[in-house]
Amino acid sequence: MLAGVDYEYEPFQLEFTTRVRSGECKDCGGSEVYQIRWYTPDFWVPKHDVVIEAKGKFTRENRTKMLDVIKAWPELDIRMWFMYNNKLEKKSKVRYSDWAEKHGIVYHCGQKEAPKWLKDLV
Repeated sequence: MLAGVDYEYEPFQLEFTTRVRSGECKDCGGSEVYQIRWYTPDFWVPKHDVVIEAKGKFTRENRTKMLDVIKAWPELDIRMWFMYNNKLEKKSKVRYSDWAEKHGIVYHCGQKEAPKWLKDLV
């Protein structure tokens, strides 16, 4: 239990697909090739069917994966909890929070206090 919220840690896996860059289908020769992958959510709040993904470092691969998962599971309420509001890349002006806002993802930045939206999940 965290801040009064019952949750499960890494409770299940979700199947999703991701596009293979420069891929080529062996059967038809097409370039739209997808790979089946699996995503394990960090936390799940079963009472509200909310997934919380906690991230320290949020790499390009992490960002692509999260967008693919959200696309595959649009009915899920997936929220991000970033430990820091770092820049996406060294020379970038865009921060993790900017990325989440751009994609309409509920998020929180900071490791010292719980997200304000967490109290809604009690």
